[in-house]
Amino acid sequence: MPSPPRVPCVIVGGGIAGVAAAAHLADLGIRGVVVLEREPRLGEGATGRSAGGIRQQFTDPQLVRAARVTVRMLETFSADTGVDPEFRRHGYLLLATDPDRARRLREEGDLQRGLGLAVETLGPDAVKERFPCLETGDVIAANFCGTDGYLSPHALVEGYRSRAQGGGAEFRTSRRVEAVEFRDGRVSGVRTAEGFVAADRVLVASGADAGPLLEEAGVPLPLRPTLRRIHATHPLPAVPRDLPLVLDLDKPFYFRPESGGVLLSLAEVEEGGTPERMGGTEGALTDRLVERALARCPLLGEARFLASWSGHRTLTPDDRPILGEAPDRPGLWLAVGFGGHGITHAPSLTRALAEEMVHGASTTLPLGPYRPNRPELGGENRPSSVL
Repeated sequence: MPSPPRVPCVIVGGGIAGVAAAAHLADLGIRGVVVLEREPRLGEGATGRSAGGIRQQFTDPQLVRAARVTVRMLETFSADTGVDPEFRRHGYLLLATDPDRARRLREEGDLQRGLGLAVETLGPDAVKERFPCLETGDVIAANFCGTDGYLSPHALVEGYRSRAQGGGAEFRTSRRVEAVEFRDGRVSGVRTAEGFVAADRVLVASGADAGPLLEEAGVPLPLRPTLRRIHATHPLPAVPRDLPLVLDLDKPFYFRPESGGVLLSLAEVEEGGTPERMGGTEGALTDRLVERALARCPLLGEARFLASWSGHRTLTPDDRPILGEAPDRPGLWLAVGFGGHGITHAPSLTRALAEEMVHGASTTLPLGPYRPNRPELGGENRPSSVL
């Protein structure tokens, strides 16, 4: 029986990391990339269940730089892909009500301004004047970045899919990858229920599903899938349409306008499980969210939940994603552990990864801080606020 034809790269996962990587590889001249997604449609996992936030206000300078590159990419995304990502630059507003948190927030603003990010540090009166619908009596300090915002995750995926497909990539949905296979110590392809796909390289970008697959391939990583629940409301005409994403840091929750209503979520996570495990809109978590939301924005008292859903955030011990070739596994590449910020960081970081895969080095961003063998991944897998 003849051997199956080899492809230059198989990408496991059709969320934002996998689809963006396929587009970047196509841009670099790699034709015939195959993307395998277990769901019936691309972007149906964590990507499609996210709030679509594009935030640059991180405490890690490397993540600030990566987010800024993504924002620059979004400026030309429509022209580059033919798809409008619906990027609304309404900003992110981070609120601190604890004195120690406020001090750290001011220090973070200094750091971010030093990296070229236009961050304003505001007092409670300035926040109230700019955003009258918010209650600020308990606010000590706030940081606001007007070039942050939010977009349509599905439009982002569709744009990259179109770009990749135009460059010769192939997308196969409803295809679950059962194992990465090796021959003579090097990647030979992947095994699926539908058969073997031979490949020179395999890029695992499958989010919360990556851990077991990689462990079976001999690459155990400290990936911690957690759950975050988001609620969407019916239209709320009183809530300003240009309101930023408001993130309360000390009683963690966030909300932002969406489709005439708002999206709301506790900025906390639940351990393990599947998105379907968190059914309904009742329970202690939702009660906590409602209490915090009404205290911060009384206009939300008119809100009625229209829909609710859950998605995974796959955390790492140092809150940085894992990118690069797996140690002692030539040909096996990784783009995992984005911690719920894949929409922000995957576009830029998978561009850097594609450059390394093709040319041996990246010019977009340094990948050293994200290596799979970095010492920080060997430490205790501490809980993370992932704010």
